[in-house]
Order: sequence, then structure tokens, then C-alpha cells
Amino acid sequence: MDYTDPLSLNLYTYCYNNPITMIDPSGHAPDWLENIWARAKLNAITRLQYPWVFAANVNWTTMKIINDRINNSISKVENNKSFINNAGKEFGVPAKIIGSIILKEQYTQSIPDEIAIADGLIRGATHSVGLGAIFPSTAREAWNSVNPDEAANLPSSNVDLQNKLYLDNNFNIRTIAVVLVHYAKQIYGNNIDISSLTIEQWKVVVWRYNATDKNKADNYSDKVYEYLDSVDELLD
Repeated sequence: MDYTDPLSLNLYTYCYNNPITMIDPSGHAPDWLENIWARAKLNAITRLQYPWVFAANVNWTTMKIINDRINNSISKVENNKSFINNAGKEFGVPAKIIGSIILKEQYTQSIPDEIAIADGLIRGATHSVGLGAIFPSTAREAWNSVNPDEAANLPSSNVDLQNKLYLDNNFNIRTIAVVLVHYAKQIYGNNIDISSLTIEQWKVVVWRYNATDKNKADNYSDKVYEYLDSVDELLD
């Protein structure tokens, strides 16, 4: 629907009164409008999840920084949707879970990745980096468990692996999926058919992704799951 085009506003006109040469494959709103709606819902959900941020007496500049951070976090999902969808198919993980984790991790990022990378180069320290905020040690453990052949080709040092997680979005997204599969096997057994897990079973895996402390993990998985439906629309 285009609000500047009268023909698109009349529900009784079909394909601009020319169904021979014009098509309407889905009968739904155009993709760009659905994306705007999905982004608006994700923005609202994030605001509701952290009401104390917006209830505080902050100035216009601070509010703009917060708004930009929300929108940039949503864009990280939208701009990488092909990688997210492909990783979901490759490893049997619902793409909307991968995307929702990225949104949550990007919005709540504690320190910029650039600082984490610099710290690695200067002190040899490692941090959780990239779209999925993954520690290189966690990434290596998960790859060794899920795909030893690919694990054998990972950078030998954790600092170099940290750089790869930061620089290569596709690798980072695939690693999110691999970490989730790794934890799923720990929880449900090595012989579990990953593709058979229900969305509620995956919530237990997401619970493990971020923390082992029950209160923190409950809070994390609940917030990630509030994003699922709208992220699913954004990835469509």
C-alpha cells in the first residue's frame, strides 16, 4: 500500500486494475512497510524492557544516543538477515533466535568492540565480541564440539580468534548458532535431533547462552524471547 497512490488505497482494485501485467504474490503489505512496522515494534519492546532508562531525567543529547543505539542494534539484525537465515538453516537453529540474541547483545553491549580488540592487541586479553558477544574460548569449545573439522582451521590464538569474531559477521553469526547447538547438546544429550527442539526447549538453551546465574539467565532469555515474533518479521 502506498498512501500517495490512490489506486493502492482501494481494496477493490486488484494489481492496479491490470492483473495481466501486474502481480500481487502475497496479498500482504510491501516488504518495506512490513520492515518499518517490525522495527517500530522492536523499538517499543526495547523501551518497555528498560523503562528506567527512559524514565530518568535525561537531556535531549542522551536520549538521542539511546535512540540511536536501539536503532543501530535493530539494523545489525536487518543488515545481516541473509547470514542469519543461512546459519539457522545450516545448523538447525531458529533464525529468529539468532537474530533476537544479536539485538539483545548489541543493545546491552558493555564496552565497544574496538576497545576490546585494542585490549587484546595491547595486553593479550580476550573479551566477548562481535554481533553475538562471544568469548573466543567459548567459540573454540563450541566449534570443537559441533564441527571439529572447521575447528581445526580456526586461528590458533584466542586473540586472533577474537579478531575474527569481530571482523567477520558471517563467522560470528554462524558461531552464535554453533554455541547454541553446543549448549543444546549439553542440556538434551549429544544424540538430540536439533531440528526437533520446540521453541520452548530452545528457551532453555538461550537461558544458558548468556549466563549460568539463574536470575540473570531468566532475565536474559525472557527479554530475548520478547523479540522473537518481530525479529521473525524482520528476517522474512
